[in-house]
Amino acid sequence: MPALLAALLLALPQTACAVKDHKDWGAFKSAYVTADGRVVDTGNGGISHSEGQGYGMLLAEAHGDRATFDHLWGWTGVNLMRDDVRLFRWRYDPKVGAAVADPNNATDGDIFIAWALLRASRRWKEQSYANDSRAIRAAIAQRLVAVLFHPAGPAGLRRRRSRRPLGATDPRRPHRGARRGFRSADPSLRLGSDRRVGRRHP
Repeated sequence: MPALLAALLLALPQTACAVKDHKDWGAFKSAYVTADGRVVDTGNGGISHSEGQGYGMLLAEAHGDRATFDHLWGWTGVNLMRDDVRLFRWRYDPKVGAAVADPNNATDGDIFIAWALLRASRRWKEQSYANDSRAIRAAIAQRLVAVLFHPAGPAGLRRRRSRRPLGATDPRRPHRGARRGFRSADPSLRLGSDRRVGRRHP
């Protein structure tokens, strides 16, 4: 999966314009996406992750594949969304009785799912996608963002906020594109610069 997924993500456009070459996308779906919309991590015992679902949704949107997008989002909402907050359980293991026994989220997955829904709302003019994305973005901002400060310096010097760009775990990953998309939808939402995104919500 890693090589094929990397190739697909490199082709991911920043705006909602369809990718013209669908060969890799078709290969990815055949290998990793089940009929009910679960992205399977075949190299890790057949489990699924919120991050994988988010990646799949982004790729489906980029390839203009609404049917697959809806299958992925439908499965994700039913199986991974938490009951108490619009965040997603990070791991699904079909081989155990409680497939989502760990209620913790993974911020990567939350970000990618919200971004995919935002992009899909613009491509297909679907308000429900926009509403769902907005709710997830709000949960990320409220529950997963912490303001960073430099450690206290010499006596008399005030601590100042860190301006180091920090993403969900690594700002060089596609989170920068997500943050740009989020800012375009809601300029007041701040998820970078002096804020760190990436805490798990217990």
